Amino acid sequence: MNTKHITAANAENKIRQLYEMAFPEDEQIPWNDLMRLIGEMPLDFTAYYDGQAFIGFTIVYPRKSFNWFWYFAFIYPRRIYLPTQNSLKIVDSVSSGVISPPTISERW
Repeated sequence: MNTKHITAANAENKIRQLYEMAFPEDEQIPWNDLMRLIGEMPLDFTAYYDGQAFIGFTIVYPRKSFNWFWYFAFIYPRRIYLPTQNSLKIVDSVSSGVISPPTISERW
């Protein structure tokens, strides 16, 4: 699994599509406002890829004593193949400040 730090300048449309599909409208920050916040706040917006294929993203607001996961979404049907243990490894990696998600081969 590869990762890419997302900014307003490099946010691909497929990330926006997943964001808008995965969360109810009343739970979404409007996309343009979210892109503005990424530049203004220390948000960790990370996209995840299986090779070249986009598979999901996380948006985390890191704090001194905790990390606030704003959004965590993976594309169906790939998300059903991402075992909970490896999902937790991603969460733990983000929470510890070291983004090193498991490789795809670790899932099997």
